[in-house]
Amino acid sequence: MLLECKGEGDHIHLLLDIHPDNNISTLLGSIKSATSRILRKEFEQELRPHFKNWNKGLWGDQLYIRSAGGAPLKVLEEYIQSHSRG
Repeated sequence: MLLECKGEGDHIHLLLDIHPDNNISTLLGSIKSATSRILRKEFEQELRPHFKNWNKGLWGDQLYIRSAGGAPLKVLEEYIQSHSRG
């Protein structure tokens, strides 16, 4: 479940609540794939001029994943809100 999301110019912060058996890399790959399709469809004219190879992925290959380790959700939500410029 998506609990918090905040985007910036070069990355996004997501706060997700998922079952420990779920593969986070697979989940994020699915999110990146789905959002890429939606953004390309909705904003093709705006995005196309910024890509030399339109068939290449919209998102970068890199991921930074960190477990919250039991921190209170309110603290994590406030962190995402305060560390986002957009």
